[in-house]
Amino acid sequence: MPHTDAQQLLEVLSNALPAAEAILITNRYGVELAENISIGEHGLLPTLTAASRIFAGRLTEVTGRGQEEYISLYLNQGCYSVFEAGAKWIIGILSPTDEKQGDLPEIVSLAASTVGPAPSL
Repeated sequence: MPHTDAQQLLEVLSNALPAAEAILITNRYGVELAENISIGEHGLLPTLTAASRIFAGRLTEVTGRGQEEYISLYLNQGCYSVFEAGAKWIIGILSPTDEKQGDLPEIVSLAASTVGPAPSL
């Protein structure tokens, strides 16, 4: 499948999370598929990509993970949360720490359910 599914997922998440400073979508192997990063956050892209890749790497070593598995890293004034959505999507979201972080798993799960499966390698 082309990367259009990742682009569609990015659009759904961007609309659902207007306060997000960055959204990064990779496949389960940490390969970037789509991104939406505000101009001021472009300097963080290597850090965000590395965080997503590390989490994606951990997921390849573990089986039976749920769809709401995630980790959060605090960077400056933001919180970067990395989610497993379905069997193949890894979604990283950088949001201000004053945003309600507890709503993110449900938003990510709902957004991923509206989009077709991720491409496989």
